[in-house]
This record gives sequence, structure tokens and C-alpha cells, in this order.
Amino acid sequence: MGRACNQISRRPVYLPAEGGFLRRTKPGLSRAFAVFRAKSLPCSASHPGSTHPGFLPLNTFTMKKTLLTLACAMLFGTAAYAQQPWSVVSVGTAVPTNYITEDIVTVSPAVVWALYREIPAQGATTAPPTRTYARTIDGGQTWTGGTLGIPGDLNVTNITAVDGQTAWIAAFTGSTNKASQGIYKTTDGGATWTKQGTASFSTADSFPNGVHFFDANNGVCFGDSPTPHTTSSRLEVYTTSNGGTTWTPRTGPQVTNLQEYGLAGSYFALGNTIWHGGVSDDGSGPASGIGARLYKSTDRGVTWTAADTDLPYAVNYIAFTSPTNGLLSSGYELLSTNNGGTTNLTLLYSGNFRSAGMDAVPNLANTYISVGVPQGGTSSNNGSSISYDGGNNWTNMLTGTASINQYEIDMLSNTVGYTGAVAQGTVGAPTVNVAGITKLNTVLQLPNASKNSEALRGVLQVFPNPSNDGLFLYNVNLPGATKRDLTVTDALGRVVKQIKLNATGATVQNQSLDLSQCKAGVYTLRLVTEQGTTVEKLVIK
Repeated sequence: MGRACNQISRRPVYLPAEGGFLRRTKPGLSRAFAVFRAKSLPCSASHPGSTHPGFLPLNTFTMKKTLLTLACAMLFGTAAYAQQPWSVVSVGTAVPTNYITEDIVTVSPAVVWALYREIPAQGATTAPPTRTYARTIDGGQTWTGGTLGIPGDLNVTNITAVDGQTAWIAAFTGSTNKASQGIYKTTDGGATWTKQGTASFSTADSFPNGVHFFDANNGVCFGDSPTPHTTSSRLEVYTTSNGGTTWTPRTGPQVTNLQEYGLAGSYFALGNTIWHGGVSDDGSGPASGIGARLYKSTDRGVTWTAADTDLPYAVNYIAFTSPTNGLLSSGYELLSTNNGGTTNLTLLYSGNFRSAGMDAVPNLANTYISVGVPQGGTSSNNGSSISYDGGNNWTNMLTGTASINQYEIDMLSNTVGYTGAVAQGTVGAPTVNVAGITKLNTVLQLPNASKNSEALRGVLQVFPNPSNDGLFLYNVNLPGATKRDLTVTDALGRVVKQIKLNATGATVQNQSLDLSQCKAGVYTLRLVTEQGTTVEKLVIK
């Protein structure tokens, strides 16, 4: 996806029937699991003794990696959209009953991959492994999937894909024998998976935190230090230029304290740059006065730098709208950066920022979406919120009355995006298949670009539409405008044509719009003026 893949093995599993959180330690630590019961607290409440709102103090738990399921209900409600911004998509029988999304990758408008695992039963003290996948190649209409064909001792941290047939996963084991863990690849849509041996992650201390492919050939994978942990240890990093046939070891970033590790599944890629989130907790509690760090490579993983953050425990989510502007989050703490992560600033935001997923919206400057439950919220307002100003203000996109969770998100453009979704069943004894997805069902625009669109109705006319050859004519009946810009984008939000009209008092009549070099499909023509914006859909047969 070349984008956010911040999904798994680093957040608490919420057990709704018990009101507690489940955390998993790094394999090899003396204590494997611990459960903290908090029956009087909603899943998003602030907790006494913690400066990390919405999460129980990490020193309450033994942890290195944590597993997420936020199984609270999300409610649909009225929002400021012409139609509901998200539509619910069922994965059908591709995933067993009572499973939930752990990772989601939007490859194209048609192709989506997702990882699933079972919701813990009531009273569970262990988190079920992530070993199930689903895939669509027709925009969510049909799904295939099932149990991943990997050794039975493995648990999966994340998935990355380049098309409907080719994907990679990073998988770890809790046993002392590390021979099976590492990077696995499929070239047949998930039917079979093959281990790529040269990214070994095979020592007793190795732990693969994630894998990402920028294209079909170039990829990077990263994990904890393969040597006994000291302040001279470095994260284990490999890159490939041949689809993973061979992986080359690289010098990873050096840790600065004995409680510092990479956080499994926490990363974001944009262009040739990839950011990886760290954690400052080895299972005994967060390192005193030492925050989690952010690791960064601008050359697809070959070389790395590291920067401090003001997040005390972990960098759970990372999202950038440009190489310089981005957000980092952990629980309800939100940081912004304007220099690629070198420094960061805590945001005192307003509105409902949500803690179970965050992504940038491509093609919209400083625009982000968060999903999950807002701070101080309950299952009744699980949903999604959008910020158009770099995270300072958040507006609800979707809350209301239908029993659907919305969490984990991957946006491909301002017109294409998917999130994890789960209809609330009875945990431990469900009567329905609750695994699901939500799909973006609208065109996202900056507020100042659409606020006057009603006044511009009929101003832009395009014909013939549909067009058999990609040749259109257009009229712009707005003589008073001093600025009139036309932009055509494809289904992925990519700009395919731009036209700047002269700022005259005359209307524009029967002007040629040549899209004959574009493939058949649906395109968006947007007219931006000082009076607002209006949009027309163009169809090339």
C-alpha cells in the first residue's frame, strides 16, 4: 500500500464482557500474559496514575508486544454528508464467525487484503493468534480467505501487498525455536505462502516487527535487535530489490535504553520514506523519563535515523500527508511534526480524536481520519472522525445507532479507503459472523472547497457524458469569478489533467477537454472558484 500499516501486536485487547484489557508480553520474558480488570471503567476512560489517557498504565502489565481488538460497538448517525460516508461490507464465509480485523491494506479501489483473529472469549487470559486472512479483487463484492498456510506456531504482525495475487507477511513465534519465524510471501492470492529465508530473524532475541513493499521488487523488513539487549544493540533490518528472493542486512537504528524496542506493525510509508514506531517498555513498565522513539529511513530502509518523541510509552500510529507534515499518536495523545519527525509538538486538539486507527488522506493537505472510540466515550460513539487542519480539530464522520465497530484504516485517496469493522455479536457465543469491513462511500473535500457548492449547481456542464473516446466539451457559466481552476482526477485521486482559465468576465463555452489518453473508467472533474467548488463525474467507456 505504500502507506500506513499500523495495525497489530501493540495495543490492548479490550474484553467487553469483562471490562478489562489483555496484553501480551514479548516471547522470552518470564511472564506471558496478564489481565487487568477495570469493570467500572469504559474502554476509553482515563486511568488513575497514568498520564496516558485511554490506556491502563503499562507498568500494570507485562508487555513487549501487545495485541489489539477494540470490540466496542460503533453507532451510525447523522453526519454532514450527502450520503453515509462509509458503507458496511461483509466478508461472508471467507472468515469464521466471531473474528475481527487486525490489519487492512488497500492496494487499489478493487484490491484489499485484511488479517483477522478470533475475539477472545469471556474471561480469556490469552489473545488468540492472528492467522486468518481475507482478500477481495472486486472492491469488496466477493471475498476469499481462510487460515494462512504457515507453520502452526506462528502469529502474524502485518501484511503488505502490491496486487491481488502478491503479498508478504511478517510472522513471529512465541517458542524458543525461531527457525519458522520471518517473512512469508504469496504469489497466488494467499493460497500458499513461502518463507523467504535470507531475512532470517532466527536468533533467540529476534522478533520481526513488520514488512513493507514499495513496489513488486523493493521492500524492507525490520525487527528487534537479534543480539542480547544492550544500549549498543541495533534493530534488525533487511532490504530487497527482487521481491524478497534475497534480503540484504542493513544497519538498523541503535537503541538508547534497555527498555527500547521497535513496535510490531507500527509504520507508515510515503514515497521512498518509511517511519517505524518504537516502544519504551520491556514488560516491567515504561522507562522512566524516556519516551518512545521514531525511526526513519528516506531510502527505502537502507539507512536509518532516530528521533525522540513526547509519547511516553509507544508510537502506536504514524501518518504523514507530506514528507514533512505528519501526526504520531498513542492512545489519545497526539503529536504533530512539520519536519518529518525530527521534532514534535503535543496537540491540544478539540473534537473526537479516536484511538483505534489513524491514517492520512492522500491528495488533501493536512487531512487525517481516526477511528475507534473517542476519549471519554463508550461503545455508543465508536466510529470515525476527520481533521482538515493537521489534527487540531476533529469532526465526527460516522456515529449513531447500528452495532458496528470501526477501527484500523487504510486510505488510498480521498475517494478510496477501507477500515476494519465488526458487528457487535455475543463474545464467546456469537450468533452471526461478525467479521466485516467498511468502505468509503463519498468524495472527501476540504471544507472551504465545498462550502458554496450548492450555489454553483449547474455552473459546470460537461458533454457528452459518458464519452466513448474520452473527448468532452465543457461550459463554465460563472462570469463573476476571478479564479477558475479545473482539475481531473482518476479513481485513485491522482491528477490527470489541470486547466487554469483566464480570469475574465466572459463565460466559457464549448471548450475541449481531451482525456483520450486515459483508460476507460470514472473520473472526477472539479471546478474551484472563489465562490466555492463544484464537481462532476466523468465516464469514459
